[in-house]
Amino acid sequence: MENGMVQTTLMFWKDEWQPYRRALRYDSQQRFDRLYDGAQQYSMAGGALNPDNVERTVMVGMLLHLAKEVNELCDELDTLYENG
Repeated sequence: MENGMVQTTLMFWKDEWQPYRRALRYDSQQRFDRLYDGAQQYSMAGGALNPDNVERTVMVGMLLHLAKEVNELCDELDTLYENG
């Protein structure tokens, strides 16, 4: 699969989920957008696959992005505890 296919799927997915996004409160809309942005960051890796379900690749990208954010927050907490 080409990276373009993953990007196209991401754009389709975001358009398809817009009614859901609009129904969310503002802060949740921001979280939704961050999930989408996170999936985009990993779309190049997704392009290396040829999965039967491209949406699964998108979800894995979102999970990787969330894991990265959690790790960064844990590192910040460790730094605060060390310096506190």
